[in-house]
Amino acid sequence: GEPYPIESCPLHRAVFACEEAEVADEVFWRSNGTSFPVEYHVAPIIENGARAGAAMSFRDVTLQRQYEKGLANQQRELERLVEERTSSLLKENAERKRTQTALAASQNRLRSIADSLFEGVLVVDEHGHIIFANRSAQRLLHGEGTRMAGQELDAFLMLLDGGRELPFADSPLREVIDHQNTVNQDDAVFRAANGTAIPVAYACSPLLEDGKCRGAIISFRNIAVLKLAQQEAVQASRLASVGQLAAGIAHEINTPIQYIGDNLRFIADSFSQLIAVLEAYQHLEDEAAAEASLASARQSVDKAK
Repeated sequence: GEPYPIESCPLHRAVFACEEAEVADEVFWRSNGTSFPVEYHVAPIIENGARAGAAMSFRDVTLQRQYEKGLANQQRELERLVEERTSSLLKENAERKRTQTALAASQNRLRSIADSLFEGVLVVDEHGHIIFANRSAQRLLHGEGTRMAGQELDAFLMLLDGGRELPFADSPLREVIDHQNTVNQDDAVFRAANGTAIPVAYACSPLLEDGKCRGAIISFRNIAVLKLAQQEAVQASRLASVGQLAAGIAHEINTPIQYIGDNLRFIADSFSQLIAVLEAYQHLEDEAAAEASLASARQSVDKAK
């Protein structure tokens, strides 16, 4: 916006120094005091080997400068937005990473808790494929050393109904998913992976996500020891009943025997006393007989005299 020294003016140098110039950022001033940005080209005019002047061509670049300024502003705004978005994404990524780390830690804790449970826990999807099996489930169903996740439930577990195997599609487990109810049975039988029958108590509940049933959770425990204890308790109860019956019979038998024994002891005591009296009577009778014999002998002696 200010004039510069004449010797630095490209037009002056084109006229007096025969130098051609291309200027891309310049301002021309009008006679009314206004200015406008221009780009111009200036070249010397040579006639007969002598300087004759200079030719200048120029164009008003006001619109171009406005466009470039707007573009620069947009670029700066875009850079600001990109910087803000980048910062936001970095924060989101950091938060997502923390969330994923926390989620992984939570999943590991839940897996550790599930693996430490004494009861077997299975999670199956709506098609009957195993999603998760804890260590107790693998042990109880003889699936140790086998990757159960992703395989069909029927390969490791089937409900037995009167000895008949019920596949997942026909079992109450499927009804849990279809009707979103909970099934509990305290005395059931599972067919394990090796074909053995396992007496169990189990519960099956729907797995709900976003209001939809995505599968089922099955928890179960082996009740073979409990059933054996129940059988032993029943047997002990029966034996106790037999013992009570035998004690009652013995009591009923013992009562008349005791009565007879008491009477026999009374008779024995009475007879012993009677025998003593009879013996005393016999002794007196003998003594009386002896006295009678002695008196008869005395009479005979007296007669003989």
